[in-house]
Amino acid sequence: DPVCTFRNVSDENITVKNVRFRRTYPSSARTFLLRVLDHNNVSVSNVSIYTNPNETKNADQCICCKNCTNLTFDDIDINGTYSGKSDYGYGISLDNVWNVTFNRMTANAKWGVFGNNNVSLMTLNKCRINRFDCHCYGANFYCNDCDFFDMYNQVSSIYGEIKFDNCTFTNFRPLLFEYSYNAYTGFELYFTDCTFNADATHNYIIYAGELRNVINERPELSKKCWPNVHIKNMRINTTADVKSVYLFKIRGEKQYTQPIGYISSIDIESLTMSNPRVTLYDCDVNDLSSKLNDVKVNKLILSGQCRATTLTLPADITKLSFGSGPHDITNLYLENLPKLEGRIDLRYSLKAPLKELRMVNCPLI
Repeated sequence: DPVCTFRNVSDENITVKNVRFRRTYPSSARTFLLRVLDHNNVSVSNVSIYTNPNETKNADQCICCKNCTNLTFDDIDINGTYSGKSDYGYGISLDNVWNVTFNRMTANAKWGVFGNNNVSLMTLNKCRINRFDCHCYGANFYCNDCDFFDMYNQVSSIYGEIKFDNCTFTNFRPLLFEYSYNAYTGFELYFTDCTFNADATHNYIIYAGELRNVINERPELSKKCWPNVHIKNMRINTTADVKSVYLFKIRGEKQYTQPIGYISSIDIESLTMSNPRVTLYDCDVNDLSSKLNDVKVNKLILSGQCRATTLTLPADITKLSFGSGPHDITNLYLENLPKLEGRIDLRYSLKAPLKELRMVNCPLI
């Protein structure tokens, strides 16, 4: 049975502003800036934090908030933390927090700026950061006009929705499911008006953790789930060494023998590739389709330039459009699409005439 804890928070307004915080080298002790416990209504603004890049300490929690509600951070700049590439440390650590907003934050750290657990309702507006994360349950994250670079956004046991609106990802994994928690939950994932600058080591949108036959002992986490994905107006720019881009990529070998849960829809509307010879795939595992047998692609609209040889869609798809192109598609196979509506217009969409068009059980209502 669930065990709950009640926190009686203080409502007195806490305001921290106009602080320049420098941690010099070689200081013999770790120095933190702010720690807030059991509080409602916290405002932090115009704060800069500098940590010497030669620093070797770790386990940073420069700004730490626990058991808090209604927090606002404006104009925060974090340049370095007590951390390393393999030694954890956080510029901002949030634990059991509800309703927190970051406006115009810039942050770069070796381990990444955030270390969050059990956070619900978090908003990032016009931020430039190299990592966002949340673990041990969380829900509802909104990123607007943000620039993400060099690392990844990492989550586990997340519910509700994650929305990226007008965001840019450069040398970055837009979303990563942290495999060490073995906590894969269902939620709604949105990318709207986003740009993904991909290279050979960052050529996938979702790094979907591992698919091992290891069952989480918590009942609510015993089934491995993936999110529903909604992409609208995304541009993917690729370097010359990128041949393929994947929607989902898994770590290591696939061993999981059960169907993947929750995911029931992949909607892609207006996706543009900078290089017409780069192919977009749903997953980097060839036989994963048997585990996604309940997925319904409700609407697929391809625009810009896209290359494919075979397009296979689930039976419940209702809308299919190829946009203006030109698309380098040689063979188009459409089978068992009884709910497809309207018409398929290829007059201005293809680079060259199709070599083969096959339609089976596609009445086009």
